[in-house]
Amino acid sequence: PVGNSRFFVAPRAYYSSRRQNLYQEGDRVAEYRVRTGSAAADLGYSFNRRTQWRTGFELGRANAKVDVGDPLLPRVEGVFSNVSTRFVYDGQNSATVPTHGWRTTANAYWYFKSPGAAQGFPQAEVTTSYFAPLGNRGTVFGYGAGGTSFDKTPGPIKQFTLGGPF
Repeated sequence: PVGNSRFFVAPRAYYSSRRQNLYQEGDRVAEYRVRTGSAAADLGYSFNRRTQWRTGFELGRANAKVDVGDPLLPRVEGVFSNVSTRFVYDGQNSATVPTHGWRTTANAYWYFKSPGAAQGFPQAEVTTSYFAPLGNRGTVFGYGAGGTSFDKTPGPIKQFTLGGPF
């Protein structure tokens, strides 16, 4: 928090390693190992316990190389940077295993640089989930997400993918 106000500062740093499949005409031709690390800081405002808005800057480095597939496929690596704004409403009763409530997150980004992208590009993404109790011991839930790059071409590391776990 900044003093006794509803404004806050949120610095962060992260490292991740994930796999991303590359498809060509519906066939998987490779699996890339994507490693990303970055540092960022946001300035935000808490409207109440459940709602916040924040905006910030992120600077990082990404490296994607072929893990499975043709080793002659290109390696994608370099620096990325962006500004972002984010709105979050979290009305769920638990961050780890909710049993009721809504959660909606809306993000907008402007990437100045991204490995494999010829120029800067915008992106926006919205995710929402809803949980409702089903009897004494059950829960039913729904989840949805969507995003766009506004007809611009993001680098391969920042492209949206379909699906979820597995």
